[in-house]
Amino acid sequence: MIKLPIESIQKLFASHNIFDTERSMYIDVIPELEQMYSEAGVEVKFSPQYYDIETPSEFGVILMEDLRPRGFKNANRFEGFDMEHTKSTLKKLAQWHAATAVRFETIGKYPDIVTVGIYSEELIVALENLDKTAPNAFYESVPLYEGSELYMESLVNTTRVKTQLMGTSTY
Repeated sequence: MIKLPIESIQKLFASHNIFDTERSMYIDVIPELEQMYSEAGVEVKFSPQYYDIETPSEFGVILMEDLRPRGFKNANRFEGFDMEHTKSTLKKLAQWHAATAVRFETIGKYPDIVTVGIYSEELIVALENLDKTAPNAFYESVPLYEGSELYMESLVNTTRVKTQLMGTSTY
């Protein structure tokens, strides 16, 4: 699986490259946590295999193992987990929390790249502006697609209802 940055989104987060944060988790933090378990005689895997590759993109890419050949798949979000998968998820979450707490106690503070958040006053203003302008860009682009006339009225009506419910008038 490969994650590619969307340039406009990366520019929105200009003060903090979220790909760098994710890479640091895969390269530094997760291996530390897995190693701690290994040293205690327990094999734990917290993520798919991460591949560190050089790219011409200033933001980089995230390349990870495709887990489908090993039988993994996304759960149906409308159905949720069954009991077996719920227990498995909670066990993994408990292992994660235990490892991160022990790591903090034994090694110390995590690097700023994984602890300092992406939200700043500038970002909040930019996100508010994006929230106001994105729907307009969406509605301007829909008619460019063949067959869009079948859906446009429904989209406009849905937006009108949402606008009335939320008390906004951006559309």
